[in-house]
Amino acid sequence: NKNAFVQGEHIWFKSYLYNRLKSTPFDEPVNLYVGIYDEKGNQLKKQLFISENGYAHGQIAIDSTLIEGMYYLKANTSWMQNFKEDDSFIQQFTVLGNDIEVESSFNEKNIDIQFLPEGGHWVTNVQSVQE
Repeated sequence: NKNAFVQGEHIWFKSYLYNRLKSTPFDEPVNLYVGIYDEKGNQLKKQLFISENGYAHGQIAIDSTLIEGMYYLKANTSWMQNFKEDDSFIQQFTVLGNDIEVESSFNEKNIDIQFLPEGGHWVTNVQSVQE
């Protein structure tokens, strides 16, 4: 859901594995390899995740080994090596430096708070969520 990270964050993912021969989710347990590569294609990290019932999920830490720059996340299975097509998932992302400047245009004198209830009416003394 994003492609820029700072050190200390994690890349969270959920992968869906599909059996193109059967046109169904890949139900058998399969090893999913997820790696991080630099701009030159050098592998910097690689982790193994187990897929079950057609999907796998996990996280990879953006630690101090990944300095500011451009990287690639690659996910594949050993099963994919049985085919000519390279169906590996590849996503480019950026690690930002720690010296990010945030400009704020917050001015306490120009605060405007509005309550805009759905339907245009504010209803009081009515329980809207059952506890």
